[in-house]
Amino acid sequence: MLHQSHHPFLNSSERIEPRFFAHLLSASLLALCFALTVPGLAQAKPANPHPGQQSEPSPAVRWGPVLGIMQSDAASLQWATNVPMSCAVELDGVVATPTTARGIYHAARLTGLKQDSAYKARIVMTAPKKQKTFSASFGFRTPPKALKNWTFLAFGDTRTNHDAHGKIIQTLLKVFPRPEFLIHTGDLTENGTLPALWDRFFEIERPVLERMPFLAVCGNHEQRGPTYFGMFSNPLSQGNRPCSWYSFRYGNAVFLVLDPKDRFSEQTGFIDRVLSAADRDGVKWRIVACHYPVFSSGPHGNNQQEIDNWAPLFEKYHVQLAFFGHDHLYERNVKEPVTYLTLGGGGAPLYQPKQGLNPYSVKLLSILHLARITVSETALSVSVIGLDGNPIDSFTIK
Repeated sequence: MLHQSHHPFLNSSERIEPRFFAHLLSASLLALCFALTVPGLAQAKPANPHPGQQSEPSPAVRWGPVLGIMQSDAASLQWATNVPMSCAVELDGVVATPTTARGIYHAARLTGLKQDSAYKARIVMTAPKKQKTFSASFGFRTPPKALKNWTFLAFGDTRTNHDAHGKIIQTLLKVFPRPEFLIHTGDLTENGTLPALWDRFFEIERPVLERMPFLAVCGNHEQRGPTYFGMFSNPLSQGNRPCSWYSFRYGNAVFLVLDPKDRFSEQTGFIDRVLSAADRDGVKWRIVACHYPVFSSGPHGNNQQEIDNWAPLFEKYHVQLAFFGHDHLYERNVKEPVTYLTLGGGGAPLYQPKQGLNPYSVKLLSILHLARITVSETALSVSVIGLDGNPIDSFTIK
């Protein structure tokens, strides 16, 4: 016999019959069986109590940060967040650097740094209606002013084949863990307008970005999309006028980063001015980086526009080394005083070379590779290595 008990929603004169519970139990078991057999019903989530409102994601860095052009007293830094938000850079525990933002893309120019000094930094993010969030800490070191013996890396065309790209990165980290910086000769992803491909690229490159500054040449597969300009140093870009060519000095060298697809004649005058100034200032080494080769035995062949307009300037001002991508192979061409390298073996599907296309070819291989360039007061020493870490070509320029 069921004892009556007080309940705020029951009259004291009402009784609960035992058969009521039997029916209730049977109904509950039936409902449970139905929920477990109907796909998705058992996992259904409670209805949003505010269906017109979407929860905001927590602030986070999606890509980067990427260290760009580094100097003894300054450094460039770029990154992307998961949603537009306000950001700052904390340097050695002090938030002291203003940043610029265009949508999800952010940039900062860290100035007033000490030469040959280590720094620890992190990104401070503030999204609307959210507390401040911090990125993981990262470190970098400024070069000394009188840097005369140093090393940088170069490779390119990492698009499409992610496994091969990843193997190149593994080799790079094993053989050359701490260069001054790395230059990518373009075609970072297969389609520079697709965020999902950039997700994969930055995932593969993360251990590199954590260790060294990363400069990227604009290739045709970047499609001049916003991520290329938002994530990599292009110091001549202004507002809505992106510029994919620039120059910088590092140690005892001057670098020209070029893109023949962007205002070619204006760029030709720029090359003349930069190399003339380097000549006047007695800068020892002159180095060019571009995606499209001047000379190539690959399927894209020679670039006649560059041969007619840029090669004479390279020869006039004694450029010693120029490296490119675009054709997915390795080639060394020499037309005095310039050594031209095609470094297109960063992971993209390899091309078969076409022998005899140009008379300047010295070495030609269809192989995955990257290059190490060691700069001293008297020589440029170049070692090009394959996936096994062994050299496929080595030479010295004096």
